[in-house]
Amino acid sequence: MSNEAGNCGTTRQFFTIHYSLLIIHGFGFLTVFGTTSFLQSSHFFARLIILRSVSFSKHKTNYTMNFAVCLNQVPDTSARIKIAPDSKGIDQAGVTYVINPYDEFALEEALKLKEKFGGTVSVFSVGDDSFQQNIRKALAMGADKAVLIKSPVKDASDVAFVLSEAIKAHFGGTPDAIFLGKESTDFNDAQVGPMLAERFDVPCVSVVVGLETDGKTAKLEREIEGGKEIIEVAFPFVLTAQKGLNLPRVPNMKGIMAAKTKPIETKEIAIPSAPKSVLLNLDKPPQKQAGKIVASASELVKLLRAEAKVI
Repeated sequence: MSNEAGNCGTTRQFFTIHYSLLIIHGFGFLTVFGTTSFLQSSHFFARLIILRSVSFSKHKTNYTMNFAVCLNQVPDTSARIKIAPDSKGIDQAGVTYVINPYDEFALEEALKLKEKFGGTVSVFSVGDDSFQQNIRKALAMGADKAVLIKSPVKDASDVAFVLSEAIKAHFGGTPDAIFLGKESTDFNDAQVGPMLAERFDVPCVSVVVGLETDGKTAKLEREIEGGKEIIEVAFPFVLTAQKGLNLPRVPNMKGIMAAKTKPIETKEIAIPSAPKSVLLNLDKPPQKQAGKIVASASELVKLLRAEAKVI
């Protein structure tokens, strides 16, 4: 009888000690472990407590991750583009600007990592005050902070320079990852991402359509001709996004209202040297010639040989 009482006392004591641990580590098990059947086996109870504690700690981290997203704005694809009179840009009349679609994929991926691991997402743009509307959209989607670098630079190397300086100043060094689109749909340079990686001395993986990560390393999927390529990199890294990486979210009313109060920091960063490339002029492609209707196959072959010179 004394042994039974002693065992019972031990079980109760164990329950008293570990129930407080359960409140911290196992919210979902309070009701289950409160039953008499589990109290009868302190050994089984202890094993479940330990397993629950281990599984919980795998998803808990005290480290806050910081993500930078570079955003450009481009003419809406539905806009009718006209070359400006000086042939060095486009006529702004009637043109609506939107976030570069590839940059929007990059922003969505950064927001998904923030939701998974915690941390902050900061967006960076190079341009004038006309960028503010699209920066507000990025904030409405879930970005925490925004920096607008007021600069007229267009050369990809100069854009990468001012972005790198702004990102370093904002984070006090290199963030955990830098996201941007594979290219801007207005000039299709596809140069800023690799140049940023060079300035931060981190790996760059371009044209990414898939990402899996545990917070320490990332497996990135790239589309290549005839197949796909899987690359593993450690943090930090630069990622340039391709269509298919995700489906960007639509800002909800709560996000839109919150974006109105989020500040947009402005910076001016001087370029240390003259631009390495200069846009001379823009030209439209030549108009297609009118088609011809031929009476026979032999006449078609003759025209292809004599006029088109393709055979």
